[in-house]
Amino acid sequence: KMAALSLRFLRGVAARTTGAARAVRFLSAEATHLDVKLADDNVANHTLSNEYQVFTLIANEQKHLHSAAVTPELTSQLSKFGGLSMVLRKPTLQLAEQLRTLSAAPTGFQHFVLHGPSGCGKSLSLTYAVQLCHQLGWIVFRVNRAFAITHQTPNVLEPSSRSPERFDQNVIATSILRDLYHLNGPLLAKVPLRGEYKWGKREMVLPADSTLSQLVQLGLHDARYATDVVGVVVKELKETELPVLFAIDEFNALLEPHGGFKADKERKPIKLDRLALWRAVSPIVSSSFKTKHGATVLATSTCTDIVGPTLNPATLEIIKLAQGYTPIEFGRFNDAEESAYVQLLRKSGWLNKDIGPAMLQSMRLQTNNVPRAITRMCLAL
Repeated sequence: KMAALSLRFLRGVAARTTGAARAVRFLSAEATHLDVKLADDNVANHTLSNEYQVFTLIANEQKHLHSAAVTPELTSQLSKFGGLSMVLRKPTLQLAEQLRTLSAAPTGFQHFVLHGPSGCGKSLSLTYAVQLCHQLGWIVFRVNRAFAITHQTPNVLEPSSRSPERFDQNVIATSILRDLYHLNGPLLAKVPLRGEYKWGKREMVLPADSTLSQLVQLGLHDARYATDVVGVVVKELKETELPVLFAIDEFNALLEPHGGFKADKERKPIKLDRLALWRAVSPIVSSSFKTKHGATVLATSTCTDIVGPTLNPATLEIIKLAQGYTPIEFGRFNDAEESAYVQLLRKSGWLNKDIGPAMLQSMRLQTNNVPRAITRMCLAL
């Protein structure tokens, strides 16, 4: 996740009169002799030829996308530098290429799993996919942190409005609905509901001629129904004719048999099927989950707080090899990616000194081109 970099010198990118790439020379004339270029502002125009270029993922003026497109770790960088930028890596561009191909088709659904070590850019690539599908006219349903659903503090649990054996998580559900509404706005008004929905005998009724936009607004207006509304939204999106992207970060947290919550006097773990929000969201990560047109993009987490069999390498292999999933691996940097990345650190102010060829070579030997190790080493210089 540290692969995302906030660039102070890119704050004026949105004010450019053209979307064409501009070159920024490397600070050291290293052997690769590459230029760090600014990629086209329109993510839909990116191709594999944009590899190693810099893309401003979130600009300071994009306030309406902040909560929907940025994880908590990246929010601090966004706040500090006013924007987020990334070096476009081949796996990210390959994902984008497949999503564009899928978008051009009249129907079809695919599952993508982004996997690799921590700090290699999986979360930012997920955000990149969100922006791409948003520009392509898709509805985007995003869960920033699945870990929050399964391991958040117990005080977010509330007795379910539908079943005394279950718990609602209306604070988290409200955040999901808010992001959904901010990202998709007018598109939600084009999705009619398939039937009437009722909450309680006299509390709330949503007639059959309502829209998905009205349903989401109901959940935002009265947080008591937020968890239930998320479940209904997922069901309704499965039946819509419009293309839909389901993007979930830390999705492997949803695969655990128990979450991080403790209940009752014996402090026994709460089974995840007692969490109404988990029941609403977890079907999305199954390879059998499909809509008429769209995709799921799932990013794994190697967070040490997530314990259990989902972090077992053998389990990940099963996920990667399972029929219906397309694995996209994010590994160590190659030399060209590392060179571009170091220059971004320098330009963004994270690195306080120029890196010459000899130091760059030494850095490669010490970090083995592992992105997070490179970041830590540069911050220590």
